[in-house]
Amino acid sequence: MSFDPHDPNWRDLPGQAPQQHAYRAPPKKKSNTLLCVLGGVGALLVLLCLGCGGVASMYVWNGLQQSKVELIEQLQPHPLIQEHIGTISSLGMNLGESAALNEGKVGKKTIVFDIKGSKGSALISGEVDDGHDRPARFTDAILHLPAGEALQLSF
Repeated sequence: MSFDPHDPNWRDLPGQAPQQHAYRAPPKKKSNTLLCVLGGVGALLVLLCLGCGGVASMYVWNGLQQSKVELIEQLQPHPLIQEHIGTISSLGMNLGESAALNEGKVGKKTIVFDIKGSKGSALISGEVDDGHDRPARFTDAILHLPAGEALQLSF
């Protein structure tokens, strides 16, 4: 005699446990394919952004280094630089002083540089013409000595 578990007249006998999943299909395994694809695309986007950012920062860094060399070439022969600074060993942008000097200013911005040389160090502030087809040059500049003296550099 066979029995049908779907028979409405069938009932469990005492001591018998009903078969829980005898006629059900096994549960489907969750697929991680979508998660893997989205993770791969996300990782690719992160790498792409990092790569583009790295190339852009290299381009900007090289441009700043080239501008620095051009500015040193312009400043080095100046008589006031020779007298107070000597041979220039370093020239670096001073972002804090530049921001303070340009606060509320509209139009061309003044850039402040720290300059160090064989005879001393000072600050140079001025407007820089960084034309794309010509070398970066100071259009006007002021040499600020540590003693508080400010000397106009004419080019």
